[in-house]
Amino acid sequence: MKEATVKIKSIVIKGLFGLFNYDIELSNNVLILTGANGVGKTQILNIIYNLFEGDFIFFNDLVFEEITIELDSGVSILLIKEDAKTFCLFFNKELMFCSEGGGFEISDEHRLVEILNSINVYLIKEQRLLKEVFYNNEFEDEFIDSEKLMIEVVHSYAEELNVLILETEAEYFSVSRTLETTFPRRFLESSDRVISEQNFQNKIEFIKRKEDYLIKYGVYSKSIEDLLEIKFNKQKLQTLMMYLEDLEEKLSVYDDLVEKLDLFTTILNERRFTNKEIKIDKEKGFYFVTDNNEELQLSQLSSGEQHEVIILFELLFKTKQNSLVLIDEPELSLHITWQKEFLEDLDKIIKIQKFQSIIATHAPAIINDRWDLVKTLKK
Repeated sequence: MKEATVKIKSIVIKGLFGLFNYDIELSNNVLILTGANGVGKTQILNIIYNLFEGDFIFFNDLVFEEITIELDSGVSILLIKEDAKTFCLFFNKELMFCSEGGGFEISDEHRLVEILNSINVYLIKEQRLLKEVFYNNEFEDEFIDSEKLMIEVVHSYAEELNVLILETEAEYFSVSRTLETTFPRRFLESSDRVISEQNFQNKIEFIKRKEDYLIKYGVYSKSIEDLLEIKFNKQKLQTLMMYLEDLEEKLSVYDDLVEKLDLFTTILNERRFTNKEIKIDKEKGFYFVTDNNEELQLSQLSSGEQHEVIILFELLFKTKQNSLVLIDEPELSLHITWQKEFLEDLDKIIKIQKFQSIIATHAPAIINDRWDLVKTLKK
C-alpha cells in the first residue's frame, strides 16, 4: 500500500460517452455523485481508480475527449483522447506518453510513478459479496493454469481480521523483547527517581482500564488486577513503576486496532443488527451469536447484513490514512434506516482514517439531509 498525503481538488471531464461534460470540485472530505442511470457515476470512480493504479488500457476503450484532474500538490493531470484507441497523458502540460497500438513509451517513468503514487486510491465495488480467487491444485500438473473460484468475502474478511490480530500480537511480543533486554540498564539509570504511591496507583488503574478494554475485544488475556491490593516500599515502587510504564508501551501497539474494533462492533451491535451480536475472537477474527447465544455461520447473515459488515470492514481495516476511497452504491441491500445512518458512520470512520471519499449513489436516503455534499450529474 502506497503512503500518500496528496488530495484531488477537482475533476473536469469533457465528452464522456460523447455526451457529458462535468466540472466537479472536491472541497469537502466527502463528495456524493448522484444522477440517473447512464450518466457516468460509476465510470468516474473507474477513471480515478484506473488512472492512479496505472491501468492505462482502460482509457483506450473509454469514450471521452479530455479529463483534467487537479491535485492540491500543484500537479495538473491531463488525458486527451486522440482517436478511438489512442490517448495522451500530460503532467503540467509535459507529455508523459501517448498510447499507440496498446503500447506506452513513457518519457519519464520515475516522474510518472511519483505522481501516481502521490494518491492512494481504494475502490469499494458494487459487487462486494463475492470475490474471485485463484486456486492451485497441488495434484495437477504445475503447468496447468490456476483455477478461478468465487468465495464469500465475509468469510475472507473474518480470516483477515484473525491475521491482523495475530500480527499485532507479534508486534506486542517484539516490543516486549526489546524492553526486557534494556530493562536493567534503564533501571540503573533511573535509580534516583522519586515516585509517589499515588502516582503509582493511578498508573495501575490506568493500565487496568486499558487491559479490560483489550480483553473485551478478545485480543489480550493477561491482567495486573492482583497488583491493586499490594503495598510497596520505595524501592519496589521504582521497579514496578518501570514495569507498568513498559507494559503501557507494549499495550499501545493495540491502540489503532482496538479503536477500529470498537467502532466496527458498536455500529453493528448498537445500531444495526437485531437478534444477533458480533464477537471478536483471536482465532476466528469475528463471528456472530444469536440472542440465545448460538453461533451463526457467516453465510447465514442476510445479503444486507453481509453488505454492512463488508463495507464497514473495508472502510476501517483495508483503507489507509490519507487515501482516496471510492464507494460505489453503498446502499445495496441495506435497510432504509441503515442508508440514512451511512454518512454519520462514514464521518466517524474518517475521523480515524482521515481519508477523502467519493460516493456514487442512486439513493436519496444515503444523502439524507447532506445536499451540500452532492454533485448531480446530468446531460
